[in-house]
Amino acid sequence: MSDQEQDNVNPSYHREGDAVVFDRPVEQEEAARQRRENEQHEFARSQVKTNNRLAWFTGALMVATFCTIAVGVWQGIISQEAANAARDAANAAKCAANIAQRSLAQSVSAFQLDERPWVYISSFGLTSEPMANQKPPTIDYFVMNSGKTPALNLATFYETSSIAITSEPPLSKFKSKESARESVLPPNIPGNVIGTLPVNSIMEPTRLDQYNLGKEAIYIQVKITYSDAFKKNYWTTACAYHAHTMPPNLFTLCRNGNQMGEEKH
Repeated sequence: MSDQEQDNVNPSYHREGDAVVFDRPVEQEEAARQRRENEQHEFARSQVKTNNRLAWFTGALMVATFCTIAVGVWQGIISQEAANAARDAANAAKCAANIAQRSLAQSVSAFQLDERPWVYISSFGLTSEPMANQKPPTIDYFVMNSGKTPALNLATFYETSSIAITSEPPLSKFKSKESARESVLPPNIPGNVIGTLPVNSIMEPTRLDQYNLGKEAIYIQVKITYSDAFKKNYWTTACAYHAHTMPPNLFTLCRNGNQMGEEKH
C-alpha cells in the first residue's frame, strides 16, 4: 500500500518529512481550544478586575491626596488666623500696657504737681530811705511757699542796680549768691523773711543824688532755687524797683523777670 493510500485509510496521522505525526482527536482539539479560550477570557476578566481595582485605588488615592491637601490648606488658614489673632492680642495687650503706663505716669505727675512746693517772693522792702551821710539801707525780701510740701535746698541769687527810672535793667545772670537762712521752707508760713540784701554798692553819692531827684530807681533781681521731695528742681525769679517817691515798703514789679519754672535735665 502506498503512503497516499495509507493516509487516505487512516487520516489520524500525517507526515512531516520522514517523521510521522499523529493528529489529536477532534474532540480533544476542540476541548483544548475551548480551554484556551476560557483561560483567555478568565485572564481578560481577571485583568479587567485588576484594572478596575487599580482604577478605584488610584481614584481613592487621588481623593485622599486632595483631602489631605485640603486639610493642610485648612489647617494653614486656621494656623494663620490663630497667628493673626495672637499677634492682634499681643498688640492690644502692648497698647493697653502703654496706655496704662502713660496713665500711671500722668497720675504720678499730677500727684507730684499737686503736692509740690510753690516758692515765690511775696514782697520787697527797704529798711530805711537812702540818705547822704547815712548808713546805706538794706532790702528785705519776703518769700512764701504756697505748696503742700516743704521746699528743700533753698539757695538765693541776687543782683542790684541803680538805673534811670524810665528804663529797665537787663535780665541778670545772677553771679552774686546769698545763702538762705533756712535750707528748708515749710509751706504756708506768712511773713517769712528769707534774707536781706545791701544796696551800698549802688548808693554812691552821684547815684544817691539821682535817686533823691527821682531820676533813678533802685532795682533788685532775685532768683531762688529749690527742690521737692521727689528730687525735682525748680526756680523762681523776681524783679522789682523802688523810687524815691515810693514808701519804703512799696516796690513795683518790673515788666520782665518775674517767672518760675522747673529745671530740665
